[in-house]
Amino acid sequence: MTMDERLAESTARPRFYTLATGMFGGCALLLSIVGLYGVTSYSVTQRTREMGIRMALGTTPAALRFMMLRNGLMLVAIGAIPGVIATLFAAQWLEQLVSGATSLAGVACFTCLAPIAGVAALSVWIATSRISKMDPSVALRVE
Repeated sequence: MTMDERLAESTARPRFYTLATGMFGGCALLLSIVGLYGVTSYSVTQRTREMGIRMALGTTPAALRFMMLRNGLMLVAIGAIPGVIATLFAAQWLEQLVSGATSLAGVACFTCLAPIAGVAALSVWIATSRISKMDPSVALRVE
């Protein structure tokens, strides 16, 4: 066997594990984004009557969107804070477990948290844009 073949054979298993871990992580991120969009959109839709009352009392659509966006992102932050703390502790533990390993926990947290927060903001924005364009009397009749 040539040296290139021996090198490829010796690194095949770690490359496969890296690829499999990345694929599972990507699937987990995709599922969390889809679930977050569904839950956030459903939550905003359930509050249609409340938003109709607020619009009837004079709240502007921009203020309504900002309020709902703040509430939605607050829920993401409440869920993200324990996750980030656990990730940082797990990264330190893994660094001690594997000699010579370095951690990119901060980068990993940001690359996962940014799309999740973006999807939460987008789902709230889309749901509130549909509701804020409705007439308050129609929004009050929604069951």
